[in-house]
Amino acid sequence: MSLPNFLLGIVNDLGIFALVTMSYGAIIRSFQPGPTKSSIVGLMFGAGAGLAMTNGVEYSPGVLIDPRAVMLTLAAPFGGPVAASVAASIASAVRIWIGGPSVVVGVLNICATAAVSIAVSQALFRQTKPSTVQQLLVLGIAATTPFLLILAAPVADPIRVFTDTIGPLFVATVASVVVLGRFLCRERKTVSYGRMLEAEAFIDPLTELPNRRKLERKSTSIIENARRSGKPVSVLVIDIDRFKSMNDRFGHDVGDVLLKDVADVVLANVREHDALARYGGEEIVVVMPETGLPAASAVADRIRSLVDRDVFHGDRESGNVTVSVGVAAHQGDGVSFKKLFKAADEALYLAKERGRNRVELATPLTVPNYETSKVRQS
Repeated sequence: MSLPNFLLGIVNDLGIFALVTMSYGAIIRSFQPGPTKSSIVGLMFGAGAGLAMTNGVEYSPGVLIDPRAVMLTLAAPFGGPVAASVAASIASAVRIWIGGPSVVVGVLNICATAAVSIAVSQALFRQTKPSTVQQLLVLGIAATTPFLLILAAPVADPIRVFTDTIGPLFVATVASVVVLGRFLCRERKTVSYGRMLEAEAFIDPLTELPNRRKLERKSTSIIENARRSGKPVSVLVIDIDRFKSMNDRFGHDVGDVLLKDVADVVLANVREHDALARYGGEEIVVVMPETGLPAASAVADRIRSLVDRDVFHGDRESGNVTVSVGVAAHQGDGVSFKKLFKAADEALYLAKERGRNRVELATPLTVPNYETSKVRQS
C-alpha cells in the first residue's frame, strides 16, 4: 500500500461522508424526536461507515484501513445511543460481508468506536449537543482510541501496520469529526431556528394552542379531504362565559390563567387529527374531520361539563368558570370552513341568549328538545 493511494482513499471517503451528512438536515426536519428518528439517523451514519469500508484501502489481504470511525463517532452525539447502535450494527454487517482474516478485529473496532462515542456523549453532552470546535476535538480524539486494535490484526507485522497508518488515519478522523460535526451543528441550529420561527408565527404564546393562521391552513386540508370523500366535518366554537367581567373583577392575570385552563381542557378532549386554535380573545375553535353532528355535540358537551366542573377563578369558593359552545356540521360538496364557522358562531350566540353554559346546534337533531347540556344563568 502506497501512502498516496491511502490518502486518496481517505479523500474519497470524506466526499462520501459529506454527501451522507447532507441528508441529516432533511431527516431532522421530517421526523419528530423519538426512536424512529434516531434509527433513521443511525441508518444514515451506518451507511456512511459501510461505504467507507467498501471504498477502503486494503493494506494487506483482508486488512482494511478506512475512516469508518468518523461516521460511527458522529452517530451518538447527533442521534443518541439508538442511532449509534444502529450505525454499529450496519457497519458490523458490512464488515462481516467483506470478510478476511481481520474480520473479528474489524467488528470489535466498530463496536468499540460506537461505545466510546456513546460514553463521551453521555459524559460531556448529556444536556446539549456538541457545538464548539473544542468539544468536537475531544470527541474526535477519544474516538481514535480503538485504533489500538490494529495491533491485534492477524498479520505478520501488526506494529508496522499501526505505525504506517496511525498518523494519516488519526489526522483524517479527528479533522473529519470536527469539520462534519460543525456542519451537522449548523444544520441542527437551522432547523431549530426554523421551528422557533414557525412556533412564533403559528402558536398562541398564552394558551400554546395553534393560532388562527395555523387553523385556517389546516382546516383547508380537512375541508378538501371532506369534499373528496363525502364525509362530514364539524366545527365547534367555544367561548368563555362572562370573560370580560372576570377580567374586570379578578384582573387580567387571573383571566390569562383561566383561558389557559380552558384551553387545556379542550386540548385534552379532542383527537390528534382535529384542528383547533385560539381564534381570538376568549374564543377557541375546533374543526373535526369525519365527524357528524351527534358525535361533535357529544364532544362539545363533554368539554362544557369538564370546564364547569374543574375550572375556577381561584378556588371552589370563588366560583367556577363556564363555557358556551356552538356546533355546526355539514357533509357534501357545499362544505366550507367559512359556512361552518358562521353557522357554529350563530349557534354560540343562541347559547349565550338562552342562558350560557350550554351547547347549541346549528342544525337540529332528529330527536326533539335537545337537552343534554345543563343550563345555568350566571
